[in-house]
Amino acid sequence: MERRHERRDECGDGGIELVVFHVGALRFAVVSENIRGIADPAETPDAPAPALADLLGLVGASAIVSADTHGSRERLLRFRHTAQDGASDGAQRPGVRIEEPVSLRRAPVDAIHPLPALLEALSELPCVRGLVTLSATNADDLAILIDPRRLPVEACTTPPAHAARRGQG
Repeated sequence: MERRHERRDECGDGGIELVVFHVGALRFAVVSENIRGIADPAETPDAPAPALADLLGLVGASAIVSADTHGSRERLLRFRHTAQDGASDGAQRPGVRIEEPVSLRRAPVDAIHPLPALLEALSELPCVRGLVTLSATNADDLAILIDPRRLPVEACTTPPAHAARRGQG
């Protein structure tokens, strides 16, 4: 039975579909079944959405975007499930703004790795779940795997505690 499972993975039947996108110079991935849709934010002005960079507290991400991606276009990434899904008033986040390019990639399940212990200890973002290797031939071709159900509800306005502690010394 193990051989059948291995053969199925080699034939492309195994693995997991990921939506891969950028926020500044960083690359992120979300399991595709958590995505409801991708839209142009200009076509949905009635539903203002926060930038993922703001929710994650990525200071200066917009400056990085313009330098590295030559003014890439924003997209509105809508999730199937969010932290607000259980709200009694039925409110749901309209989505988050991300930058192009956005792509659909298939990765073998064994390409998904938990966060190293040090990164997990320093991270104050429960939405960051691990790393995923996107290329079998290039181990440095990584994306940060996030869980949209664990995204912060509001923009991160204070620096992480570990960054503040470094500044005290």
